[in-house]
Amino acid sequence: MKVNPTEFILNTEKKVFKKIYFISGNEFTFMEAIKNEIFNEFKEQFHGEILRISNVQNYKEEQSLFNKNQLIFVEEIRSVKEDVLNNLFSKNDYFVFFASNTPTNKKIKKFFVDSQDCCLIECYEINKTEKIKIVKSILDKNSLKVDEEVFWFLIDRLDNRYGYLINELNKLQDLNEESIKNLDFVSQTIVKNNTDFDKIFFNILKKNSFLVEYYKNQIKTDSDLSAFFYSFKNFTMMITNETNEADFKSNLPRYLFKERDFFYLLFHKIDDVKKDKIVKLLYKTESLMRTSLNKNKEIGMRFLLNFKKIIVS
Repeated sequence: MKVNPTEFILNTEKKVFKKIYFISGNEFTFMEAIKNEIFNEFKEQFHGEILRISNVQNYKEEQSLFNKNQLIFVEEIRSVKEDVLNNLFSKNDYFVFFASNTPTNKKIKKFFVDSQDCCLIECYEINKTEKIKIVKSILDKNSLKVDEEVFWFLIDRLDNRYGYLINELNKLQDLNEESIKNLDFVSQTIVKNNTDFDKIFFNILKKNSFLVEYYKNQIKTDSDLSAFFYSFKNFTMMITNETNEADFKSNLPRYLFKERDFFYLLFHKIDDVKKDKIVKLLYKTESLMRTSLNKNKEIGMRFLLNFKKIIVS
């Protein structure tokens, strides 16, 4: 079966958990959000363990140490055929495949659509109708009441990428009841354009002294840090999830047209060894950001410089 990602993430009712999920598309912040939603649902329903493997060929069915259910997160779906998926139905574990769109995975997507035990979730930039649903849901969930003028300003102003949109909406929680109804206050709160954070990524090959100074000038709050980190993660996963240059070029979103030469340069710089190091750095940093209370900006700085070190090594 195929599920709309917006409907999936806004559905607060207990979900019927599927045996195998495939999260795909080209909007990586949305893909990440869907992945986390599935992880949380799995933990809530099964209280199980989540294991990560690079590809399904590395999967070995093993009993959990504490006899818990296991969710296997597979970081690619290359070379996966229908017989491989059919074989997974007989296993006790559950599976989540995660990969961007490529011409080679169109056929396997049909398998997911046709099977009621599987679920395909394709993530792209959200349209206006979806944005209205998401914004309404987040405002209601956090008991944030805004005037009609402010609401439509948010719809027009907020990013079409899910992760960035949520990050901006979270800033509204810092406003009091009167300020959140004032368009001037709201516009000043979310006026900072995400391209400010994107520029850090696009300047990653410049000298460390430049990166440090630019980082310090841009990252002032936890919200800034979150936007910066997920900007890096979004762009990085566009590269690390691809192995074929033609697929990479065809999947590069149109809004990044002006930066395409820079992306092509990084694609050739980042080999499989560097990809592995970068993915580990991303997961480690994200974990530290969630557990650290007072040193997040320092964590972000270390992440930036370690990322640069991997790229140029």
